Amino acid sequence: MSSIQEDYLLRMMQQAIVFIQRVLGMAEAGKRAEARQDLDQAWEKILGLPRGVAHRLDSPSLVRMLGQERAQVAAELLEAEARLCFMDGEEELGTQILAKVASLRQKESPESSGK
Repeated sequence: MSSIQEDYLLRMMQQAIVFIQRVLGMAEAGKRAEARQDLDQAWEKILGLPRGVAHRLDSPSLVRMLGQERAQVAAELLEAEARLCFMDGEEELGTQILAKVASLRQKESPESSGK
């Protein structure tokens, strides 16, 4: 990976971290609807993908669409969403989202996706 690609991915991850911190801060302050709106914005701004599309795709399809590195950013955003679900008492949905997060994090190389 070139240094330009590494810089791009680092900036993308930094943006995600800022959004996630803001989203979780809002959620903890009881502003969960606003937190979910910010999460939607994060998906659009950082990954150029509506959050709902990420939910409809299985993990291998999401990795193919975004690429492995960007899929890891998606995993971070999904993990924040799972935390929101648990805060709202949506344990089943939160657990489903965490399963997708785990699946995305396992797919670190093209070889592992074929196993």
